[in-house]
Amino acid sequence: MLIPVKTDIPQTETPISWNRLFREAKKGDDGAARDFFAAAQPFIDRLCKNAFFRDRLGRDEIQSVAFLALVRMLQKLDALPEDSKVPYLLRRVLRFTLIDCVRTLDVLEEYEQPSVVFFTPMDPDGDGGTDDMAMDFPADDRDEPENRCLRQELGHEVRSAIERLSPREQAVIKAHFYDGKDIRTIAAELRCSPQHVRASKRNALTRLRRMLKRRVDA
Repeated sequence: MLIPVKTDIPQTETPISWNRLFREAKKGDDGAARDFFAAAQPFIDRLCKNAFFRDRLGRDEIQSVAFLALVRMLQKLDALPEDSKVPYLLRRVLRFTLIDCVRTLDVLEEYEQPSVVFFTPMDPDGDGGTDDMAMDFPADDRDEPENRCLRQELGHEVRSAIERLSPREQAVIKAHFYDGKDIRTIAAELRCSPQHVRASKRNALTRLRRMLKRRVDA
């Protein structure tokens, strides 16, 4: 009885010459550097599927952090271990780099709880609404007629400035400063990474300060 012979057995993949690519990249060969990064991309893709990193950082941030880690390897290491051990080294370096990134974010978020930066919700018309915003005043002076007028005027200015922000920036500012939500909660609601929320908040506050400063100077 003849036993059929399988002819569709996949061929063994050609081993990656990690050390050759590394040496040539160190000498300034851009093509070798691109090949080195491309060979490491499958390790990064697997990290992007890891729920712990994906939910905290997001795919784009994982890609950026991992790429910088590879660049630092090329800059700081003089040589790699033998080719068979390089995949383990890459997985270890990339994983621990991302863990450090998450830990750094945890520390930052402790200092980024909702807080009033330069405006607070107010109700100058006494109608129970919170559409207007204004500069915060000492509690003893809030009922002074001049301060009430000033708060109302500043509230309109701030509201007008916020309306000139992008939709994403408006959403971040209102959620953080009006609704008292933290960075991680906002990121989950907007379906983006905490870094994106943090960058949107920073850009929005910078633009608001510039717009309000121009108004005051005028």
